[in-house]
Amino acid sequence: MRHPPGLLGVQLNPVSAVIAESVAVAGIDRMLHTVRKHLGMDVAFISRFRAQDRVFDHADADDPASPVQRGGSLSLQEGYCLKVVRGELPQCIPDTSTLPAAQAIPATAAIPIGAHLSVPIVLSTGVVHGTLCCFRHQPDPTLGERDMQLMRAFADVFADRIDEQHAAQ
Repeated sequence: MRHPPGLLGVQLNPVSAVIAESVAVAGIDRMLHTVRKHLGMDVAFISRFRAQDRVFDHADADDPASPVQRGGSLSLQEGYCLKVVRGELPQCIPDTSTLPAAQAIPATAAIPIGAHLSVPIVLSTGVVHGTLCCFRHQPDPTLGERDMQLMRAFADVFADRIDEQHAAQ
């Protein structure tokens, strides 16, 4: 259920708005961690597309030295995200070594990425905000449609939260 700006339609003062924003961010971070752990992935993140790049607004990883960090950015042309949204890569790649298009992406070998899941985050306006992605360093042949259903469900929840944040601003 969508709510107007402020908590349940109540207009927030600036301090309350900052606290509400911080609670919302923490909630998204907890959900992202849950997705990553449930799917057995090494890294999960939410990217936001801009004109030339994508920003990692939320990131969760086992390794604190992960190459994907909150606030980091990469060119839209690098990586998997935009290619998945455009349909140039499948949303579910259980083993990147079997897909030449994935092998052509430098990050596949550099990070390494052995398995990858990605779904677009589509806002209520129909605009693609970015993607919900996660990957493992090793292939995972068990990944399939049920995992993608979970990813799509969480992408919808994240879209709702992002819509709420935009409305509050």
